[in-house]
Amino acid sequence: MLTRFITTTAGMRSRVGSISFYRKLGGTLGIGSEIPGHTLDSIVKTELLKDASAEEVSRVWTEYHQQKEGFVCGVIPSMHYAEIEAKSKTCPRFVYAIPKDSGGFEMMYSEFHQHRVSFTTLEAFKALQGSAPPLLELFHYVDYQQTKEIVLMRGVYKAPLSSAEAVVSPQSNFFFFFF
Repeated sequence: MLTRFITTTAGMRSRVGSISFYRKLGGTLGIGSEIPGHTLDSIVKTELLKDASAEEVSRVWTEYHQQKEGFVCGVIPSMHYAEIEAKSKTCPRFVYAIPKDSGGFEMMYSEFHQHRVSFTTLEAFKALQGSAPPLLELFHYVDYQQTKEIVLMRGVYKAPLSSAEAVVSPQSNFFFFFF
């Protein structure tokens, strides 16, 4: 049943590249949901979900991403996303101290632009600036923000973040700051 709502995502990883790729497209770091291949229609069959409730959309979104390797997902209430968006305009760049298992901290840099948040290490950002490869990218799909009062979030993580558990810390710190 779930597969009738999902659009094939073959080749998705090839579209998610380094931050410099997006800089060339938009002139700034990240261009949100407007990145080719990053529309909600490219992931789910939105025409089949238009009459579904927010709870049904959330269930389909979550179940689909539980089966996918290299992704995390979430569903954010519209009013919370409005707060995130407002705060991101005041402070679009932020540095987080992420505790390491071995002790000490890893400094992460994030940049919010439109409906996308890119995370990389502060060390990589200092060395490579806009060419620093993102370790985690969160895409926020606002297609249902007005009609169903939810925003769908999809995170794409790369090495050295090798599991969803490794993603939780940067993602949690992001939401801790913005709420």
